Amino acid sequence: MQDILRTWAEIDMNALVSNFNQIKSIMNSGNKTIVVVKANAYGHGSIEVAKELSKTADIFATATLEEATELRIRGVENEIIVLSPIPSGLYGDAIRHKVTPVLFNREDADIMDEVSSEISLPANYYLAIDSGMSRIGISCDEKGLETADYILSKKNISCKGVLSHYACADSESMGVTIKQRENFDYMIRNLRKKYKDLGNISINNTAAIIKNLPTYNSDRIGIALYGMYPSDYVRNEKISLKPVMTLKTRISMVKTVTAGCGIGYGHTYITEKDTRVATLSAGYADGVPIELSNKGRVIIHGKFARILGRICMDQFMVDVTDIPEVKAGDSAVIFGTDGKLSISADEVANECDILNYSLVCGIDSRVPRVYIKDGNIQKIFSYISFPYEW
Repeated sequence: MQDILRTWAEIDMNALVSNFNQIKSIMNSGNKTIVVVKANAYGHGSIEVAKELSKTADIFATATLEEATELRIRGVENEIIVLSPIPSGLYGDAIRHKVTPVLFNREDADIMDEVSSEISLPANYYLAIDSGMSRIGISCDEKGLETADYILSKKNISCKGVLSHYACADSESMGVTIKQRENFDYMIRNLRKKYKDLGNISINNTAAIIKNLPTYNSDRIGIALYGMYPSDYVRNEKISLKPVMTLKTRISMVKTVTAGCGIGYGHTYITEKDTRVATLSAGYADGVPIELSNKGRVIIHGKFARILGRICMDQFMVDVTDIPEVKAGDSAVIFGTDGKLSISADEVANECDILNYSLVCGIDSRVPRVYIKDGNIQKIFSYISFPYEW
């Protein structure tokens, strides 16, 4: 890879499938799987992830209409939910692409109902309930029930399901989660008095699945699919998640500098002795957290090399004094496994005091994704246009 790419993210499709199967094994038998592929599948590539799981997952979920439409154009035929509200002016596009948005107010329900009638196409939606996240959704009270009834009674649009989202399911304390579940149960119980079939009902996210919390008939699989736990408080001895992404980069130069040499912007690191320094071809614009400056490490030739100086936009430097075989053109692992050593995404995120979600989602689109299955490269995908085929 280092012969043709400067920086790349290797995506282990076997690990992806293994994680999906393990999570599925601890879900209630018969529950539908809603696989979350928003934010480019948490940085892993929504198109390839969705295609790999299209025959085993029931539903995919994105955050934007654009994300959902991209999947449709690329041939994904599964039901697709857009979890965040979309502009009402795009309801026509959503209906034409058979994408299912969420609704939670009368105004948008009126517009979607009217658009569906005008273009003479069936339209579906999910009813979003705010059970305690205070983000989007219908309130869990009498007023909320009135709003839900108004939306559910519309003639040209059909409810495919009801969903809500836990705010603190990944926390040690369960108080908030229990209260949210009570609020959601209240809404479902009262809505079922008039509407017997509410479709796919989902409140359990990854943390709730792993904690084996009570469920309805559908569950949403997010971060665990990609080999990471939602938090340190969420573990299950029945499953063993495998990291899906390995971030690698190319060494562009190796040089020896003398004691007292400043490294990088601001000379935040000054060498104390003669030091062999390797320059790596990745930076914070690629998704390498700038917080790793002067304290992170990478793996080169199966050995750790610490980061020297400030992470630049497109490059950074490491100490390879104790790795004499390093040369320009070699590869380095920013996070992932090389030989017997590993640097997990969680380790990097903890070092930087950021979420593991944030780390993998932040791998920039200019970084090609290299999809590997059964030890072989399936595909190299890049959002940047190249004058040659991959």
